[in-house]
Amino acid sequence: MQTESNPIKNESDKDKEYGKKPHRLPLAKILNAGVALSCAALLFIYISKNWELYDRIPGGRKLLFGLAVLALVVTAGVRLYKAFGFTQLLKIPLILWQNVKVRSAVPLIALMLAALVLRLWSINFGLPYLEQVDEWAVADRALHIVQTGNFDPLDYRNPVLPDNDRQAFTYPSLYTYLQSGVFAARFLAGVAADKYTGTGGLDALTVKPDFYLWGRALTVLLGAGTVLLVFVIGSRWYNRRVGLTGGLFLTFFYLHFINSRYITTDVPSGFFAILPFLLILPILKGSEKKWLYLATGILCGLAIGTKYNNALIILPLVLAHLLGRSPRKWLNWNLPLAGVGTFAGFFISSPFIFFHLPNFLTDIAAIINHYQNSGHPGYEGENNWLFYLQALGQNNLLTLWLGLGGIALAFARHLKQDVTLLAFPLISFLQLSSYKVNFTRNLMPIIPFLAIFAAVALVWLVEIALKYLPGAFARYNRFVLAGLSLVVILFPAIDIATHANLNAQPTARVRATEYIEKNLPAGSKLYIEPFSVELLPRDNYRLEGGSALKYPPEWYAANGFNYLVLSEAYHKESRTTGKDSIKAAYNALIDGPRPAGLELEQDFQVNGKDKPGARVIILRTTLKTVSRNTQDYQIQRPTDVKLGNDIRLIGANYPDSLQAGSALNLALYWQAINAPTRNYTVFVHLLDENGKIASQLDLPPLGGTRPTSLWRPGEITRDDYPLPLPANLAEGKYRIVVGMYEPPNGARLTLSNGSDSIEVGTVSILKAS
Repeated sequence: MQTESNPIKNESDKDKEYGKKPHRLPLAKILNAGVALSCAALLFIYISKNWELYDRIPGGRKLLFGLAVLALVVTAGVRLYKAFGFTQLLKIPLILWQNVKVRSAVPLIALMLAALVLRLWSINFGLPYLEQVDEWAVADRALHIVQTGNFDPLDYRNPVLPDNDRQAFTYPSLYTYLQSGVFAARFLAGVAADKYTGTGGLDALTVKPDFYLWGRALTVLLGAGTVLLVFVIGSRWYNRRVGLTGGLFLTFFYLHFINSRYITTDVPSGFFAILPFLLILPILKGSEKKWLYLATGILCGLAIGTKYNNALIILPLVLAHLLGRSPRKWLNWNLPLAGVGTFAGFFISSPFIFFHLPNFLTDIAAIINHYQNSGHPGYEGENNWLFYLQALGQNNLLTLWLGLGGIALAFARHLKQDVTLLAFPLISFLQLSSYKVNFTRNLMPIIPFLAIFAAVALVWLVEIALKYLPGAFARYNRFVLAGLSLVVILFPAIDIATHANLNAQPTARVRATEYIEKNLPAGSKLYIEPFSVELLPRDNYRLEGGSALKYPPEWYAANGFNYLVLSEAYHKESRTTGKDSIKAAYNALIDGPRPAGLELEQDFQVNGKDKPGARVIILRTTLKTVSRNTQDYQIQRPTDVKLGNDIRLIGANYPDSLQAGSALNLALYWQAINAPTRNYTVFVHLLDENGKIASQLDLPPLGGTRPTSLWRPGEITRDDYPLPLPANLAEGKYRIVVGMYEPPNGARLTLSNGSDSIEVGTVSILKAS
């Protein structure tokens, strides 16, 4: 059958057809291009942050970045609407919820979000200061690694510690190495942001806090990761309900929460202590795979490499091997292989222990002596098992009781998994309780297991209870378990929220630092106790420090100090457990009546509502930083010599005689006649009988914290110079000569008689004893 063929269209016909219906680019392609261009714009704006053109645009780079984000949101939103329609978009959550896997993942996702959010809430506690006294042991060593590339803990020198006691192996090195990786990432991010050009100055007091927040974030992740491990291990060793309930209990365990924001080994030790149990279970079930034993051993070694207390993690591995098979299969190469893995894991985490074995043994001996014999004032007890139980139950009483119930249930059931899982936390608790010293943070490896056994007890109780109720109630067992779990965590959740909100506020140290920068005059000389205001800018203030009781009250003003700063974090132990004379001296400084010559400048108290940290007190001496009245200063040797047109020397303080090898403490009193326009440097020369310089010191006034260009007419400034004297300096009379010059050319200010120096007086130098 013939059919008529379609006529072939010539080019003119095609042109006519296109003319009737012009081609249009599909909207979907336009939106796709919009999404791509928005992303490209965001990337360009990010990498071109130093482009000068941004300064000429109103709103600058931030406005353009916001517009690009808005364009991305709009184009992506319209594209989704075009693809699915409004009704389908609304149905997406319902479709996902109908998926069993998605629905079962929701509780775990919610649990992990809660664990992360709670631990991130007050991650900035105390910053830029490190409020936890042991954070430096990890943080500063990790930063030293980034600076030097030297992973040997013995290479780091803490300036506070003597050189023969560097405490290099007080902690294993694994967490320090992990932190060095985080700090290296922070450094590279800082380089990309044009914040750093090299690693040279990263250990400066004002720079280090920039790294601390990143370091704490790693602890937060490991703390939340421990919650995930509790869920996984609880689910595998028992069932999913135990896993979820145990994870919930750990999320809201107060002690674990407050320690999850510090750069210490405590929370990480809990993470690495529970990690091997992922592989111990197959061994308990009879697996003979050699790689499994080796991998489990490596994880055990990493746990020990986080904190030495975790050495007991070997016990459950051995128990799993013994309980998981008949006695005739005990003797094989699997356990030795696990031992090799444990050694390998520990060596990987802390290799330099084996290269400095005497130092390691010395530090271990010091730790044992500290915990068992010498003690730690304020952190000691006779019945530490009771102390630790009280600490666990102070904010989580119901969790503690359930945990003890779960442990009792484990003893009653004699199940292999109960015995194996209980071995590590139980023996660890007994070990901690045997020491003289008690630190609650040492409980971090135990708390995850307590959460699991608390969940075991609650799930068991619900199952038993529902057996004696009508069958209809069995359908609601999940809701009963969830309701009881919420009751258990209710009060801990309130305590955690209160604590997190409090510690997200500036601490007393931060408030004191801000107060000083805002209210105390530049150039002030402060004597500060440790753990107070060390981060004050050294170009504005002169800082020296130690115990406030090191010198009598009148010494501070006599030696040029304008303020004395007390820190409760430093003197708390001395004030509570020290000698009666020490207690009385601190009580007088803090609560009054204060000694003559010291007055309260500001008291930064703390409370449990909105003022966290340790109390800081600023006391004012009788010596003013700047004054226009000579009566405010005790000028022992008055003079009146004009230097140049703007400055004159009105007096000095110095001793009549002193020994060679000591320091000549010279105090000069300058007064501005006019406002100097330039910054000068002071020179101090000690001349012998022949006019030869025996010692000299060149410094800008007040150590550069108050340059002469800031002096105002009539202002008087006391300026201190500790002139070092050589030990071999011959006995005799020496002249003290001072003056000022302008760097860098060295041109000196002249006197009215044409001289360029002032002879302040003479001092007798005695032979060194």
